[in-house]
Amino acid sequence: MKTFPNCGSVGTVAAAKKVIGLPKEAVCSVKMYPSLFPRLFFFGSSQPNQPGTRKKDHSSFFSKTMGRLACQRKPPLLLIETAVRYRSLLLLGAPGSGKGTQGKILGTIPGFFHCASGEIFRSLDPKSSAGQLFWHYSTRGELVPDALTVQIWQEHLRSMIDQGRFRPQEDYLVLDGIPRNVNQVHMLAPYVEILRVFHLSCPNRAILLERLRQRARKEGRPDDAKEEVILQRLKTYEEETRPILSCFSEDLVLHVDATQLPYQVLRAILNALP
Repeated sequence: MKTFPNCGSVGTVAAAKKVIGLPKEAVCSVKMYPSLFPRLFFFGSSQPNQPGTRKKDHSSFFSKTMGRLACQRKPPLLLIETAVRYRSLLLLGAPGSGKGTQGKILGTIPGFFHCASGEIFRSLDPKSSAGQLFWHYSTRGELVPDALTVQIWQEHLRSMIDQGRFRPQEDYLVLDGIPRNVNQVHMLAPYVEILRVFHLSCPNRAILLERLRQRARKEGRPDDAKEEVILQRLKTYEEETRPILSCFSEDLVLHVDATQLPYQVLRAILNALP
């Protein structure tokens, strides 16, 4: 067991709530989420209610999906079990840069396993604990908490290993869409050894706009073809995801011209493999 990456021992109940996405005003602390977070343990206690005040109950939704929230009078602490580190390649780039295309191509080559976060989320059973939580956030237009994202990713990989589709001792894990921010980089650190970062660079935003419009039409999602929607996605990438590059040394990052033809981008990636 080890302390949670980039967090250490959680010093307050509020910090634990922030990690897991509970409302700040929730008075119940978390003992354990057995069904969704089998390897995450939260211990803590909340302050007793003041005389004449009424406790707010925020546990109804979570109790159905993650088990009963419990209060204990112990210092809050968050621990996570150490896992085997997967040899990984990270595809990074703005929406429309071709990450998914390159990831799918690499995934067809023996020795590579493509792990796309978007496909993982879309494949969730809406009746499962993880599926209910995912839809709880996504239907409100809210970002799925980092802890939940990483846990769903972990469970997916375990399933792929059990099915024999991902062989960690032999395959490169191709990361696509995760990590999506600097915090997730630290959260994934105990699980992945990123050997190379391929930054698919496309400074010409007009090319990205046209690619995303064409993809939205092809997939029958007219709302995603709207320019304001696309520009917001690009803005989110610049603010939240692109800073990930600063987490890695320059010799680990390869900047690839994403305006090239797909086979040219693939050739650049294969030539730079460790």
